[in-house]
Amino acid sequence: MPAPGPGEVAIDVRAAGVNPTDYKGIVGYQGRDESRLPLPIGYEVAGVVAAVGDGAALATGPVSVGDEVVAFRVTGGYSERLNVPAPDVFHKPERLDWPEAANLFLVAATAADVLRVVPVERGQTVVVHGGSGSVGVVLLRCCATPACGRSPPRRPAAPRSCAGSAASRSSTATASSSGCATPHPTATTRRTTASAPTRPSTPRSPSCRATAW
Repeated sequence: MPAPGPGEVAIDVRAAGVNPTDYKGIVGYQGRDESRLPLPIGYEVAGVVAAVGDGAALATGPVSVGDEVVAFRVTGGYSERLNVPAPDVFHKPERLDWPEAANLFLVAATAADVLRVVPVERGQTVVVHGGSGSVGVVLLRCCATPACGRSPPRRPAAPRSCAGSAASRSSTATASSSGCATPHPTATTRRTTASAPTRPSTPRSPSCRATAW
């Protein structure tokens, strides 16, 4: 593999994000034109900087060999090592492990773009279809928590998620200023999967008001 060019960094990949768009590329959803082969798969990775090209600086600041990073909108992330434009690379938050970091950006950027296109205002009720999916979970956390825009607690327990249960198909949340929720003492979840095991009742955070079904 060539050394990184000016403004690039080489990343030793520790984990690669897995997204529906990767699956579509693998199964031929994007076409079966063999002239496009080999077709790189993988759009986001987490890893360690192995080399730094001339003048390279990450989106989050200066970079050195050995830095732990995440990269988004890469080409061919299903690799052991790849060169990436440094502006597409960010320092990895310490509290995230490799798989968590590698699967962060595509989902979170999609959710953030939804809120850019459809801004949320105080007092509005937001309906998210497919709220149990990865984008829906992030979107609902942004709409229904006063910590919106700040770092969330590490690995919150699933039953306390504003997105409801894994069996949910659409969700609602009451929002406040800056896309965050007005504190509310109640929240309910209605499950449509009859075979799902019954769990002990767990009080939700008073900052989260969401209904999922």
